[in-house]
Amino acid sequence: MKDPTQAVWAAAARAAVIALMAAVLMMAFIQPAEAAVSNKTLRIRQTYNVIGEAPKDLDQKGTYVLTARGNAPMPQGAGVGSLTFQMTGDQEKVFHLYTGSFSGNASSIVYPCAGVYEYRVAFSSKAKSRRYALDTTRYLIRIYVKNMPDGSLQVERVACIDENHQKADEAVYHHTYQGKAPRPNPSILPKTGDTAMMVLWAAAFCVSLLLLILSLLRRRADRKV
Repeated sequence: MKDPTQAVWAAAARAAVIALMAAVLMMAFIQPAEAAVSNKTLRIRQTYNVIGEAPKDLDQKGTYVLTARGNAPMPQGAGVGSLTFQMTGDQEKVFHLYTGSFSGNASSIVYPCAGVYEYRVAFSSKAKSRRYALDTTRYLIRIYVKNMPDGSLQVERVACIDENHQKADEAVYHHTYQGKAPRPNPSILPKTGDTAMMVLWAAAFCVSLLLLILSLLRRRADRKV
């Protein structure tokens, strides 16, 4: 007669082996979730060229609107289909472009599948005076996302197209402020009194030279007599 304890231990060993084999099979067939990948960025840049004299508190703030077209995704926290943001002076706004499982944030855009996604970027501020020359170019942004041979997604290319159909890697706005002409430096201007004295000395020198010449001519004439 077999020992009941041995039978129990044998059954437990068989159960453990079956559980281990099941775990190995599950690990072999279940693939990990695709990690978030960011290999491209969307860059929108502003420059301010100040010519001449300008106030110390010169307003160099610009307001921009990024608008999605069709099913293009937006950064986290953006409004429905659009995002308004500001830049001051020489500044750049950068959006990191992700694919895969990533929740996103205010400075990133996540693309769930392959395709061509489009946006519009426009400058929406108004000139505060005639001294401002503002760049009002409207850009068409195209983001190309493709399927890779290993099944992953990748942002292949970012194209920023201006109104003249010129393509670039970023959208750039060049603004100019034309200030007043610089005032002349008083330290390098000639003084009125100094100029008058120079004229008087030059006149005295000319008169003296003329008298000397006349005196020499008179002496020569006297000798001939």
